[in-house]
Amino acid sequence: MRINTLQFFVFLVVGLNNLLQAQNLPPKPNPAKYVNDFAGFMSAEEVKTLEQKLYKYADTTSTQIVVVTISSLQGATIEKYANDLARNWGIGQKDKNNGLLILIAKQERKIRIEVGYGLEGKVPDQLTADIQELQMRPNFKNNQYYKGLDEATDVLFDALKGEFKGTTTKVSQGQHDDMEIFMWVAGVVILVIIVIVVGIWLSNISEKNNKRNNRNNGGSYSDYSDSSSSTTVIWGGGTSSYSDYSDKSYSDTSSYSDSSYSDSSFGGGDFGGGGSSSDW
Repeated sequence: MRINTLQFFVFLVVGLNNLLQAQNLPPKPNPAKYVNDFAGFMSAEEVKTLEQKLYKYADTTSTQIVVVTISSLQGATIEKYANDLARNWGIGQKDKNNGLLILIAKQERKIRIEVGYGLEGKVPDQLTADIQELQMRPNFKNNQYYKGLDEATDVLFDALKGEFKGTTTKVSQGQHDDMEIFMWVAGVVILVIIVIVVGIWLSNISEKNNKRNNRNNGGSYSDYSDSSSSTTVIWGGGTSSYSDYSDKSYSDTSSYSDSSYSDSSFGGGDFGGGGSSSDW
């Protein structure tokens, strides 16, 4: 019973956290807009000009570059906020993952360029950092937000055509892949350690409870074995419930993405955390 209660509490916290994060994200524009200046950094004419520029680029290349400005991150990190937003909106084509998000947070004065899986080869992390350092931050410090975004998107266009000549050494694709493999292996090792520790802790609790019940009831060894097996069945049921919860959550998210895609020109692209962040 204690195990089931603990699982229910964990599921409740995770579910509420995901719900609150989704509520903090700006609603997905329908139809799609490539410049979403929620924080009011630019004039209406500047927004229109940049929108036309990015729309034309998406129309001719299928690569979707989206600009979003927000008033506040509301306590989230800009890395997580940008990744959640890019995936929630489905920027880029689903079969190419060729989306890119430029996120600007007004209150925190932070910038994030989030790169879709399919663009990471041509737009590595170092290039996004260079763009922020050379094109965005200097202009933003002078309140020239449109100019900074206009110049940044020009560099991105050149990079995606393979014509950009960087001024600093870029991270090679091999180095990027090695880092991804290292992070994946480290994550698996940490997860295994956590599972082992939690398993030992739960096993000790179960064993102590069974021994206490055995002493109180004067049960035999066979009684203890039956009780232990019963506890294992309960834990197995809890695991099944977790799987059902995960599948249901994933199914609901997929349905939402598909229905949203039918109403918008964003194609359902995916993001894995590529890109970089800075402030001004």
